[in-house]
Amino acid sequence: MASPTDYQLSLDWSPDDREYVVTFPAFPLLSVLDEDPQRAVAEALDLLRDVLADMAEAGDPLPRPDSLSAFSGDFHVRMPRSLHARLAQAADREGVSLNQLIVTRLAETGPDRLSI
Repeated sequence: MASPTDYQLSLDWSPDDREYVVTFPAFPLLSVLDEDPQRAVAEALDLLRDVLADMAEAGDPLPRPDSLSAFSGDFHVRMPRSLHARLAQAADREGVSLNQLIVTRLAETGPDRLSI
């Protein structure tokens, strides 16, 4: 049987609800709201565990689990030398590697703002 951790989840702040919301892309109708992000994730995983068990018991087909194994976490970027220099200088000022600076800045921006 599939495990809840086989599926990708998304944790976001809902300004309208003033709570954290957890959703699962493979299960678009499932969501959990809670003021505490850790509790929201735990409740969402419990809910998905119950849904998976119910689906298995009923013989319903399960959505294919998300697979991150196809992604190495490594990609190469070409950029103008002037941008490379500015980013390297910023990384040096912050005392981190260029890779760490870029990963942090991407994470702070968030995938929704990257227009992916």
